[in-house]
Amino acid sequence: MGLTEPPQDDEVEVSLFGPGKGEAVVVHVGAATWIIVDSCRDAQSGTPAPLSYLNTLGASPSSVALIVATHWHDDHIRGLGEVVEACPKADFIFSQMLKRDQFLELVVAGRRSLMTTAGTSEFSSVLQVLEQRKRRTGRQPRQFAMPNRVIWERGPDQIRTLSPPDAGIDEALRRLAQFLPEARETKRRIGDVRPNDASIVLWIRVGDVVALLGGDLERRRSVEMGWRAILNAPVAVPSRASLFKVPHHGAATGHDDRVWSELLEADPVAVLTPYSPSQIPTVEDQQRLCRLSAAAFLSAPNQPGGRRSRSAVVDAMISGTATYLHDAEPPTGHIRARRRIRRSAVGGDAWTIEVFPPAHDMCAALPADPEPAPKALSGASNS
Repeated sequence: MGLTEPPQDDEVEVSLFGPGKGEAVVVHVGAATWIIVDSCRDAQSGTPAPLSYLNTLGASPSSVALIVATHWHDDHIRGLGEVVEACPKADFIFSQMLKRDQFLELVVAGRRSLMTTAGTSEFSSVLQVLEQRKRRTGRQPRQFAMPNRVIWERGPDQIRTLSPPDAGIDEALRRLAQFLPEARETKRRIGDVRPNDASIVLWIRVGDVVALLGGDLERRRSVEMGWRAILNAPVAVPSRASLFKVPHHGAATGHDDRVWSELLEADPVAVLTPYSPSQIPTVEDQQRLCRLSAAAFLSAPNQPGGRRSRSAVVDAMISGTATYLHDAEPPTGHIRARRRIRRSAVGGDAWTIEVFPPAHDMCAALPADPEPAPKALSGASNS
C-alpha cells in the first residue's frame, strides 16, 4: 500500500518517525480517530512530522483526540507547540510536573537569554495555546498522567498511562532545580535531565490489538521509579502487547527483562528511533533486541558522531559570521505498522509493517550475533 493511503476504520496504525535525533508517534485507534505522542520536525521540510503525515493522508487535525508529551527532552518535543495549536479538539497529556511550581519556573526562566532550549520554548508555546483554548471554550484541555490512569475510552477500548509515579517526578524536579539560577548567578543553558524518571509510558488496547509505547523510561534500582515501578504496581496491565515502541532508543539503560516477559507477547514487533549524538542503539543493543524480536525496525541508521574536521582558518571565518553550526540531520525515517481490529477472541491478524527509508529492518542489517537464540515465527508481515 502507498504512503498516502489512510488506514481503514477497523485498523489500528502505529507510525513512528525519527531522524538521527528526534521522535514522534502517530496512532490511529480506529474510526478516523488519532493520537499524537511527542513531536519531531521532518528533516527536509521542517514541518512537525505528525502534522505533515496527517496532511499526506488527508486526515483532519480535528480528528486528533489526544496529544501526549511523554517528557520534555529536546528530541521528543520539537514542533509540539505547532501540533497543539493545529489540533483544536485534542486534550494535552503531560506528567504532573506541569502542576509543580519548579517546572513552571523553569519554563518561564527558559524564555530568557541563554537558558532557552527547545523544551522550554515549546512548553511555553503549548501553555499559551492551552490557556487561550480554555478561555475560549470554558473547558480545561489538559489531563495529567499517573500510574494506571485511563486517559481515553471508547466502549471497551482504552488508553492508559502507566507512569510516571510521584517518586519519579520528585527526582526529575530535583535534578531540574540545578538549572534554576540564584540571584545574580549566571544563567546556564538548561540540559536534558538524565536518567529519565518522569517519562510517560502508554498502554493502548483497541479490540484485540494492544501496543505498549515506552517513551524514554529507564530502568532504575529503586522499585519506586522507572520500569520497576510499573512492573511492581499492584494493578497489572489487562493484556500483553504485540507491538512495543522501545524506550530510550534501545539503550541498555532502558531495558528490563521483565518488560519483555510480563508486559509483551512472545516475539512482539519492536520499533525504535536512534539517538545519534550518543550513538545509540549500539550494535550490542541491536543484537539484544533482535534476540527478543524477529521483527525489529529502526527509523534511521545511526550517524557517525563527532565534529567534522575543519581547518583553523575556516573555523575563524565561520565564528565571525555564525552564532552556531550543527551538522545537517539525515532524512526522517518512517515505520508504519497496521493491524486489523478483531472484536472476537477467536483468531486475530498479524501486524503489517511498511518501512519508508531510511527506516529499515534492523535485524537484517546487523552483523552476525555472537549470542544467537532461537526465535518463534514473527507476528508481523512486511509489505
